[in-house]
Amino acid sequence: MSLTQLLPFELAQEFGIVPMADEGSAITVATAPHMTVATLSAARQRLGKPLRTQSVTADRFREIV
Repeated sequence: MSLTQLLPFELAQEFGIVPMADEGSAITVATAPHMTVATLSAARQRLGKPLRTQSVTADRFREIV
């Protein structure tokens, strides 16, 4: 299953997290300024792997999504 299927657009916007790359043992995600620890935990559970976060600005997050 692809990352976008595991965390679709609507959830990515709500969570403030966009999966960028599956690196095997972890998934790299871009995180928006409004992302919280609780949403990070929920995304990790949904994606099923540890997350490596990369903070981005609100403008950059909108570009990515």
